[in-house]
Amino acid sequence: MQECNSLTTPRVLGTETEFGIASRDPAAADPVSNSIAVIGHYPGLPAPLAVWDYENENPLLDARGFEVEGEPERPNPEYNRQLNKVLANGGRLYVDG
Repeated sequence: MQECNSLTTPRVLGTETEFGIASRDPAAADPVSNSIAVIGHYPGLPAPLAVWDYENENPLLDARGFEVEGEPERPNPEYNRQLNKVLANGGRLYVDG
């Protein structure tokens, strides 16, 4: 059996960075519309028509394991592309609502 050194073993690592946006005239625009505009201007690489797969996500389930009643929403493909951009590294840039 081969010994495994945890410092040199290749591993998959994920991280999340959240950004906020501000408008020069907050009364003239709402944050969701501004966020969708930012997502829309990001290049759609590697595939601009790709959509995010929500198969393993449940927005009704919180980190503690509690689940609220209701049906999880699954956005249609066009709305999905407005809210999400799939990135070249497999991640996504998205509007968190």
